[in-house]
Amino acid sequence: GTTMALSATVDGTATITATHAKTGMKDSVTVDVTTLREKFYLFQFSPAMKTTVKYIDGKGVEKTVYTNDDGVLALYEPDGIASDVWLSSGSVYNTLYLGTIYHANLQSGERDTTMLQLYPLNSFKLQAAAQVKVILHKPNGDPLADTTVTIRGGAYKNGHYCEAAQMGPDGTSLQNGSVGQTYTTDQYGRAMVYFDATQFWSAENGENENTEFLATDQMMYILEISDIDGNRYYPQFCSLNGNLGEDAWMRTARSSPWRRCPKAVRTSPLSPCRSSTTALPMAAPSTCASPPARQAPPGPTPMPR
Repeated sequence: GTTMALSATVDGTATITATHAKTGMKDSVTVDVTTLREKFYLFQFSPAMKTTVKYIDGKGVEKTVYTNDDGVLALYEPDGIASDVWLSSGSVYNTLYLGTIYHANLQSGERDTTMLQLYPLNSFKLQAAAQVKVILHKPNGDPLADTTVTIRGGAYKNGHYCEAAQMGPDGTSLQNGSVGQTYTTDQYGRAMVYFDATQFWSAENGENENTEFLATDQMMYILEISDIDGNRYYPQFCSLNGNLGEDAWMRTARSSPWRRCPKAVRTSPLSPCRSSTTALPMAAPSTCASPPARQAPPGPTPMPR
């Protein structure tokens, strides 16, 4: 007998007729073709480590799957992927990597094997997460330790708002910056805010998800910190320059001029930056006047018990 291999790149029905060369006998077979387009996906991520993959399927269900330890995943999703694919690897205790594969860039579906084409592979390099470290102090200078706060905000690239940039307290809970998320400060009053650097593009500036991020791009983060310790303190507004590193320029609603921390060093726009601010008790005056030049603002009166 003769073995025949068939290859198809689209769904459909085909009738195959074979004629015997010597006898003229004919036989036909009908073949129904159902491809794996938008159902089967191959992924390979860098850094090559176990990666968390989140997406929304065709029925609107959010799902989370994981690659192997080498960052490789073969995913069969019968309902297809109907959203962007959000990625995270590493950890907040070491280096956290984040990334987003936009839905328009997802590849799936058989290719023409007669042309030696292979099934498409979605290769993607995750980027180290952009980090903003917020440090809260009490009026007496002590850290506002082990305290819950709500943080909203956004990222600005070259002065333009990055509409797609999500933020969160870790790599698996990123949401739009207008959604207030709960953060808990550590023993030093610190709370870390993470951004997905692959979402740093601005539609209002004519950019899209394929726009390359340049070392010369200027990043600015705007944060609103509220619900501090159960609303015992007034909300704080901070703007942070993402190009100056952890010892950075910062500005809050309490001081209109830029205030420079010691040893400010220009770094990559994606390096961690830090904002240190003092929480004002709700019993303090509600106006935010700028302090006299070269003079520290006086401490507020604590809220009566």
